[in-house]
Amino acid sequence: MSSSSKKRENSGKINYFQQFPKDFLRPYGVATLPRTATDEDFKMKLKNFTCEWFTRPGIALSELTETTTKNWERISNDLSDISFEPFFTEFGEIVKRIIKHMDKIEKETEVKQTAKQIKILLSSLKKKGELYDSYIDSFIHIGASMFSMGLHLKAAKYVSTHIDHVSKQCFEGNNLTSFLENPSLATYAEAAAKDIMHKSTVNESEKSPVKTLKDLIAERKKRKLDIELDDCLPSTSKKRM
Repeated sequence: MSSSSKKRENSGKINYFQQFPKDFLRPYGVATLPRTATDEDFKMKLKNFTCEWFTRPGIALSELTETTTKNWERISNDLSDISFEPFFTEFGEIVKRIIKHMDKIEKETEVKQTAKQIKILLSSLKKKGELYDSYIDSFIHIGASMFSMGLHLKAAKYVSTHIDHVSKQCFEGNNLTSFLENPSLATYAEAAAKDIMHKSTVNESEKSPVKTLKDLIAERKKRKLDIELDDCLPSTSKKRM
């Protein structure tokens, strides 16, 4: 048996840290390019060692369901928080100052002055408070949820519209034998259904020990309400309190 045949019969699960989403996000600079998540991009990047759609379609469907459900819940609950005023304006000013200082560093021509400006920047970042940290956390979580949910949905669409390509990538074994003998959306759906009947549930526990942006917004609103109520009280009542 050839090495390629052996590889085709490998029906093991995909390593958690090798899953395909990591291949679509750039490590720095602009996060994604215009061609990201196009059909050609998926054809090039989805592999049978990074994508459950090619090994255990039922598990892939389960991951799609969990990813869509949990991330849409987060997006629906938290997206409005990052546009809450006055936090949005306050944070925007912080970011503008950071960018301006970075530009200043880029324009320096001497090592000593450059080092001085870098130290100023890093020192200022070290002093950023609760609002800054909460905003950064919200951007990370909400942005990641949008990216992950969108990518999983588009991957599912690609798979459903490119069955021929899927059949060439799929491993033999598990519940894919009938599909590989007769590639079609119907036989693929049957393979996924068989997987689902035997799948194990993946449980996640997500706890954040830090105060969230939503917590800070609630506190700010409460403080504002307390001030407004206090202003409405007669001066004699204030003294008694």
